[in-house]
Amino acid sequence: MKKYTLPQSILLLFLSLFLFNCGKTSQSGKSTTLRPDEETLIKNIKNEQLKDAMSQLAKGTQLEDPDFLLLALDEGTDEDTQIKILNFLISRAKGKTAQKDIHPVVFQAIEKKKNKVVSFLLTRVNIDYKATDKDRTLLHAAVATASKDTVQALLLKNGDLINVNSSTHGTPLHYLLEVPFILNGKPTNDISTRKEILELLLQNGKIKLTIKNRNGHTADQLATMLATQNEEEVKTADTTLKKTHSDRQVFYKWAAEEITVKASSKH
Repeated sequence: MKKYTLPQSILLLFLSLFLFNCGKTSQSGKSTTLRPDEETLIKNIKNEQLKDAMSQLAKGTQLEDPDFLLLALDEGTDEDTQIKILNFLISRAKGKTAQKDIHPVVFQAIEKKKNKVVSFLLTRVNIDYKATDKDRTLLHAAVATASKDTVQALLLKNGDLINVNSSTHGTPLHYLLEVPFILNGKPTNDISTRKEILELLLQNGKIKLTIKNRNGHTADQLATMLATQNEEEVKTADTTLKKTHSDRQVFYKWAAEEITVKASSKH
């Protein structure tokens, strides 16, 4: 048996440890290498909790709490940067951590009117289109606050969403008509955007206009009721609100007519 001197023994020990650690790194499959743009991205993060989460993921540490995904939506106002952050988080988080709570992120992105972020998420992660929030599908949320393009993207991904009849809000068409113009202190879609989305919904071949909401009203009946309601508001509102209610009355009357014409053509 060959004997080694003390210096040789120490050298062999260090070599063994080095090879052992290399083997562990290879088996774990975790990379700690960051590109220069990723280093800059993390360096410029303002939210310390988000920065810490990204730093840990960069080291290969898997986080149990996926709330860091939501933090990305509040990092500045530049959607392109938010997309880069989300892409980093999703790429570095593995398996269930990356997918577990992606739906709250999509819902919040819709509610915050971050249409570019929503478009990115719809193509980047696996979405369960049956997911709901406050008894609303993603399409319900989108008709209230998102752009026409986002609504169209959702319909292309899952056209069946158009007829989902929520026990609280009715179909997405019902919800588009009924959702307040101010919700939880924040503006929802204006009349112009609602008109664009309503036309898009009516152009969809799958739409069923005989579906009734919780109060037993079809969408055209609901629109007619809202037109009448705003007509009454015009009579009693003060000067500053008369035009607002008048514009809404015109919109709801137009919506009722458009829906009625579409319903007639489907028979």
